[in-house]
Amino acid sequence: DTKLRFSLDPPGSESGFEDWLNAMKAVARLPDGIRSYFRRKLWVMLANYHIDRRALSYEKIRRVAFNERINPDDDRLSFRIIKDLHRCGWSGISGEAERIHLKRVLLGYARFNKTIGCRDSGIGARSNGIRRRVRT
Repeated sequence: DTKLRFSLDPPGSESGFEDWLNAMKAVARLPDGIRSYFRRKLWVMLANYHIDRRALSYEKIRRVAFNERINPDDDRLSFRIIKDLHRCGWSGISGEAERIHLKRVLLGYARFNKTIGCRDSGIGARSNGIRRRVRT
């Protein structure tokens, strides 16, 4: 189709978004995957879409997931995170600061999504993407 245009920005309609998402999935399967210069933008768009679609309050999530206070579940969650990281491997995270950041991101996610938490999150399979986000 000569009118076919590629855009990083998804169309406004739900069906347009699904088509755009399928196109992004196809791009991700290319040999070099999604280029780093627009990977971040893609993640932000997908996160915003998810937040809007579920009518989530980002500020509330941020306060709950990334607060400095210790929650009653934190010890249990932290133990599971460490266990999962050692089981799946985190050798690509070189410095202690990066490991602390990664554990904090996973703890925040486990606080936010208690049904999934962190156990068996497949961190080994997705660790390259998480490493990139932790380092930035």
